[in-house]
Amino acid sequence: MVELLTTSNSPGILGTGLGSADIASIQFTPNAAQLARFGGNATLATLDEPINVNSVGATVTWRFAPKTSLSLSGALLFANLLNVDASTTFSSWSAGLHFRDIFHEGNTAAVIFGQPLYRQSVAGIASRPEDATPYHLETFYNYRVNDNISITPGVYFIFSPEGFSANDTAIVGALRTTFSF
Repeated sequence: MVELLTTSNSPGILGTGLGSADIASIQFTPNAAQLARFGGNATLATLDEPINVNSVGATVTWRFAPKTSLSLSGALLFANLLNVDASTTFSSWSAGLHFRDIFHEGNTAAVIFGQPLYRQSVAGIASRPEDATPYHLETFYNYRVNDNISITPGVYFIFSPEGFSANDTAIVGALRTTFSF
């Protein structure tokens, strides 16, 4: 007899702290080798399985005007449970406009739009299918107080968090202070 465990607490997808909708919180079907490993009578939980994550990413920035640039970035993550035939692939991308010396020399501002880390595919596991692609919109203004201190107010929005249209849009305000010495 095999008992499959799931968890509703949120160590995150793949145990990475990224969300609650993936391998670390869903069931998988053990294969014959896994059943033999536990003598055919086992409790299997994905949180106990080692995970291998490989990733690739790139960023390119084009300064098309003396004080304005466009940045594009993207990433793919390939995650596999090592002792279980289960895997998932994630992607992320963003595009941003950045402005230097806006309103005063040394100050910067940006508007960034993209897709936060999102599960593209899954194999070997039973999962809740996402019904929407999440998107991220962020804007900030970096005010340089002096050569050593800057203050950056900003706000960002996550639309359809974790890929579910029923999830409310997350809105977060931020106020960062940077000290450079």
